Amino acid sequence: LQENLILIDEKADFYRNYLRKEKQDRSRYINLYAIATQLLKQHEHAFKAISVTPEVILTEDQQEFTLWGYEGDFDTIFANLITNAYKALKKASGKKHFYFKLESDNGIIVVHSVNNGQPIREEHRSKIFEPMFSTYSDGTGLGLTIVQDTISLYQGDIVLEEDSNDTHFKLTIPRHKAPEEGA
Repeated sequence: LQENLILIDEKADFYRNYLRKEKQDRSRYINLYAIATQLLKQHEHAFKAISVTPEVILTEDQQEFTLWGYEGDFDTIFANLITNAYKALKKASGKKHFYFKLESDNGIIVVHSVNNGQPIREEHRSKIFEPMFSTYSDGTGLGLTIVQDTISLYQGDIVLEEDSNDTHFKLTIPRHKAPEEGA
């Protein structure tokens, strides 16, 4: 019961934080490292229950991962990737891992979301970004569609890497600046 209460409290904190109005209606400089770290912290007990210690790996100073945008957009992106990884890892056995790796390349932020949970079957790989397609009976089929649509608002992209034994999503996002500074 105590474990379940901790998980419920953790999930409630996530939703309270996610629904804060200022995250949705005001653009500002946001740090993707801080967002990813905070969301993983909010899901810490859920991952611990399935013997996973997720992490955020930086290749450069975390200031390299700051861009102009809406915090709520990136909360949505990371939350969907975290939720999908959790579901895949929950169905897997053996030594499991999940991490975000953040890189910067000539004004482009690259985010890798990698887990070794239950893999996406070959016949599903071409459909995962389609609205209403889900491999989970309790899924809506909207998560990755929302991620893709949101990333495209920032002139970015998300792909499922083919050359990996893990489930590896690669997101590329141009570093936007405040409108008065030029994009």
